[in-house]
Amino acid sequence: MYIPDGDRLLIIASNVGAEKHTDWYHNIVAHPEVTVEVGTRTYDATAVVTQGTERQQMWSMIIEQYPFFADHQAKTTRQIPVIALIQHEG
Repeated sequence: MYIPDGDRLLIIASNVGAEKHTDWYHNIVAHPEVTVEVGTRTYDATAVVTQGTERQQMWSMIIEQYPFFADHQAKTTRQIPVIALIQHEG
């Protein structure tokens, strides 16, 4: 699942509230240069794990639109990561 946010996409590593991050989250942190496929579009992007105030603002917006993510957070003590996929120019 992704959430459009202006000119970038947000993805959430909730792992349905499990105590461990998803494997894909660890992969994206280790290799942040990604290829995004949405519908018929494919493009290169950089995955950036949001932090601090930016992450909190994104998280508030996400749970307002998709309250089930708050349920996922309630199941775990880890902070669920919010990752921004930023399209490369050109």
